[in-house]
Amino acid sequence: ATSSAIFLARNGSSKAEIKDYIVQTFDYDLDRTLDEIRPDYSFNESCQGTVPEAIIAFLESDDFEDAIRNAISLGGDSDTLTCITGGIAEAFYGDIPQDIANESMSRLTPEMRDVVYQFYQAHRPSKTVDKAYEYATTQVEQLNISNTSKQAYHEDKNEFQKDQDAFWQAAMSKTNRKGLLDSLLNKMKAR
Repeated sequence: ATSSAIFLARNGSSKAEIKDYIVQTFDYDLDRTLDEIRPDYSFNESCQGTVPEAIIAFLESDDFEDAIRNAISLGGDSDTLTCITGGIAEAFYGDIPQDIANESMSRLTPEMRDVVYQFYQAHRPSKTVDKAYEYATTQVEQLNISNTSKQAYHEDKNEFQKDQDAFWQAAMSKTNRKGLLDSLLNKMKAR
């Protein structure tokens, strides 16, 4: 149903046409409104309990951001709802608004950002995604976070975690507490 809605939206179908196709093909009840769904809706990870609601959030929207806000307003499994709604809304309304794309892209890890960018390059070139990718990459550079400093940070963090784990193991076994505590405190002071 989600793929069908996205396909229809990308190919110029109206909301009414998308709704009719989904109802006829998948027998989903799309005649409810968000106001009717909201009071009794709760977390439901099933397709039957999420996809129709996500489609309704799209159908009642005026633009991409409104679609996302509609989906979130339902509560429940809101990350799944917004992913479904957002996919349809992007296909229907066109590109994601630049400010939302920039913020989203800058919150991804560099590896995930590359995956998203490469996917769009291969399957749906988007100037908005290009700009968001450039924006996010520039943000990281402006923060002067190099791979070397990131690696050093993670190594230090991992070493600290090992020290903490060793301390708690010793504390739980009631052996060598004082020596281990002193060692851990000295390492923390040195940092």
